[in-house]
Amino acid sequence: MKTKTLLIALAILIIALFGVQKIVTNTHNAKPHILDALAQCIKDSGAKFYGHYQCSHCKNQKNLFDTAQKNLPYIECGILGRSMGDGQADVCENLTIPGLPRIQGYPTWVFADNSVETGEMSVAKLAEKTSCSVPAEYVAPESDEPAITVTPVTEPVSTTTPSPTESVQTGEVVPTATITPAKN
Repeated sequence: MKTKTLLIALAILIIALFGVQKIVTNTHNAKPHILDALAQCIKDSGAKFYGHYQCSHCKNQKNLFDTAQKNLPYIECGILGRSMGDGQADVCENLTIPGLPRIQGYPTWVFADNSVETGEMSVAKLAEKTSCSVPAEYVAPESDEPAITVTPVTEPVSTTTPSPTESVQTGEVVPTATITPAKN
């Protein structure tokens, strides 16, 4: 009985060691993503990407970079356990950016020149705003030119979307709208 238990334990140990070796080998041999350098360049440019863990548009933005998203200058505004309309992290509430005292929608990109873009941005547009280069071998997916979408920080005060001719005051909460750019 003792021998049988010892053999089972030895078999489990060998299987575990092979599993660990496989994980370590895959981690060390992982090929860099084609957009790793671009994502790092965006970060090095001083750009900041404010988002919320519950925001689908933020997830879409990160997914454009696939595994290279680990290099993006992402700042989490969400507070674990709270919904999007229930407050946000201090780092997103007390900004020192002229005209933008707090993050008002997700995703929000703030660039080194303090210009602000809200909504999903294409890889090409991010490269342009940060003076970074898109690798020549990168082929943009069909969805790389996303519709301009924003997830508001708080619940909208109205159920109607302003017409394009209505002005929106700073600080006014506007429901999420989708505007699809015209194709040339």
